[in-house]
Amino acid sequence: MKTKNFFRRKTTGQIIVYVIAFVVMLVQCLSLIFCLLWGFSSSLKTQEEFSLNSPLAFPQQWVFANYAEAFDMLEVRGFNFFGLICNSIWYAVGTPLIQITVSMIIAYVVIKYPSKFTKVYHAYVLVMMMINLSAGSAATYRFFAKLNLVDSPLFLVGKIGKTTFAYLIFCAAWRGVANDYMEAAKIDGANHWTIMFRVMIPQVIGTWGALFIMDFITWWNDYTSPMIYFPNWPTLATGLFEYESDMIMSVNMPVYFAGLMISMVPVIVLFMIFQDTIMDRISIGGIKG
Repeated sequence: MKTKNFFRRKTTGQIIVYVIAFVVMLVQCLSLIFCLLWGFSSSLKTQEEFSLNSPLAFPQQWVFANYAEAFDMLEVRGFNFFGLICNSIWYAVGTPLIQITVSMIIAYVVIKYPSKFTKVYHAYVLVMMMINLSAGSAATYRFFAKLNLVDSPLFLVGKIGKTTFAYLIFCAAWRGVANDYMEAAKIDGANHWTIMFRVMIPQVIGTWGALFIMDFITWWNDYTSPMIYFPNWPTLATGLFEYESDMIMSVNMPVYFAGLMISMVPVIVLFMIFQDTIMDRISIGGIKG
């Protein structure tokens, strides 16, 4: 009944647009589900069955032992499967924790304490975001090497100076928070630090959480940065990449897919728990404060 009333209030053109959008999203959703089911099915096959039978065929025998074998076979530079997961956790948690928090504080100063300096800084950030800095990777590596941050978890300290897209999100979020909170706290005798941490930041903590979850997923799947900046601290994504690359001809692919399925569990669980938070903070215009 609600669907019929929805279409009755729409013009023919709007209905066509909604139908096209629905079909596109449905196809995308089905393609993602297919890839997930195919990977899970492949992880339950034997190596011989995976090599000789059709890739789309279901496993003739369900070899759940592949998941236990993944913990034993996936070992990179002295780190076993659990070690790779631990490296992924501190990297995927520490990076967004530093970058998003720093971006939030900087955006707070720029929006709530405007000056000529903050306007210049805001313009500088916008310009730097439009410039492709991939050519400066070598210089960035040398910079970290001079600071002895390469091949060490302290590499995350270098993330403090990188302003991300989260800065723009927080600029919009801080504009939506009334200055009345600040003025009321000042009347009660609160200083700037108390106002920021105990009054203002709780207003945008939902935005911080949504950005953190999305960035966590990004850095959890990142394997290039760990390979470059801390090769002796391989993450799970790096381990899976090197496992496939080094033994491309002899690798036990079902065990490889079992490792992939295990690596997806934290991301899927995290999204299932906080999906309402993420969707609640995302609107047509971006992320709400």
